[in-house]
Amino acid sequence: MVRAVAVLFASLTFGCDGLRTRPNELDGGGGMAGGSSTAGGSTAGGSSTAGGNMAGGSGAHDAGLRELTWGKMSPPAANAYQGLWGIGSGASVILYANQHSSRIARFQNGQWKTVYQDPSNTNLVSLWASPNEEVFSVGSFHADACLADCSQPASWRQATLPTLTLTGVCGGRSLQHVYAVGNTSLGRGALVKFDPTNVTWAIVSSDTGSTTNAGCWVGPDDAVYIAAQSTVVRYDGFGFTPETIAFPASWSVNDRALMFVEVVAGSGSDVYAAGSGKRVMWRDAPGHWAFVFDPGSTSPFRGLAVSTAGALAAGSNLGADPIAAHGVQAAWAWQTTAPDLAAWSVWAATPDEVYLAGYASGAGAIYRGTR
Repeated sequence: MVRAVAVLFASLTFGCDGLRTRPNELDGGGGMAGGSSTAGGSTAGGSSTAGGNMAGGSGAHDAGLRELTWGKMSPPAANAYQGLWGIGSGASVILYANQHSSRIARFQNGQWKTVYQDPSNTNLVSLWASPNEEVFSVGSFHADACLADCSQPASWRQATLPTLTLTGVCGGRSLQHVYAVGNTSLGRGALVKFDPTNVTWAIVSSDTGSTTNAGCWVGPDDAVYIAAQSTVVRYDGFGFTPETIAFPASWSVNDRALMFVEVVAGSGSDVYAAGSGKRVMWRDAPGHWAFVFDPGSTSPFRGLAVSTAGALAAGSNLGADPIAAHGVQAAWAWQTTAPDLAAWSVWAATPDEVYLAGYASGAGAIYRGTR
């Protein structure tokens, strides 16, 4: 049974959370510690982290393997940007991004503006926006929401879920299908659901059968896919099922344990997941997961954007590898033109218009890529 959680519209002040880190996965570019994707969130309809559904555009099927030309945007000053989503494309695009650590910036008509300051100074790590510009952002044990007029600070509300640490937010075809993932103090994965009627959040489960939940995606059938340690879990509205993943036969139990799936996203029947080692997995229509990109990297992917034209994963700039790779189903290659930044989030307006958010040289950075 879903257990309702009281929502606290708080004005208390708490200290910022630090970014979560994995062993041997610290980013370069400014000395800021790396960590798990928030992406994901919510790359549904498209989360996190970290993450995004490529909406709109015609995009040929091979567009996922063509290089992008990148240009740096000029968002408000921040230590980093962690959580990025948008509505529309081209000159009409609207963007929202978490300014590390507790502010949210909005872009429209060529101008950036900080539109919200979390009252608890929460480290906001994941963001998702609906096509109607209803915006959700999560971090620590807080969830911030705006259901209308989100360019105004007074339109935002904060909810507190004191028993969880939230890591990703995602949404589907309506506000009845907005979810957030996180973890309990014991490290067990958790899933919560937004109630738009009462503007509250309810705990669906405090044990999703996984650990270190990092991001989520809502599919066209309303199923929720959760990125977690060594697994992807599927929630069908009734129960949680660990997806079957074809791990390499040479992997030991410890190798599997060190595979942190940071972000999951999809389009139609194609679902992708990415994480440790800049590895990418692909789930085909029958539901089989297989590794389709494994470059042997020591750093992770944390953001993922997916469309019928393919997918783009991005992450750490530690080491000699490019920060991003692109592919279509089982065919993947490095995105060699990607800028040098530690990328936390990816969102795509169309298959030919993609945005990266993260940090470089000690400062937050957002890039726009076009074909």
